[in-house]
Amino acid sequence: MERTRTADRMELSKLYEAYAPMVYRRSMMLLRDQSEAEDMMQNVFLRVFERWDSLDVSQPSSLLWNTTTR
Repeated sequence: MERTRTADRMELSKLYEAYAPMVYRRSMMLLRDQSEAEDMMQNVFLRVFERWDSLDVSQPSSLLWNTTTR
């Protein structure tokens, strides 16, 4: 169980490195406030991590864009 959770964290870390700038730009576009956008970006990745087992991450940019927008 712990090994799987560690693997999930590694995958999320890769996702974060690749897509955090996109999520941040979208957040800034919606909120127009730097600290609020940073908070939203963290919340988006936290939500994805919490639901990791039930999400389809085959198209991560779409998933993250929609999660940020909603």
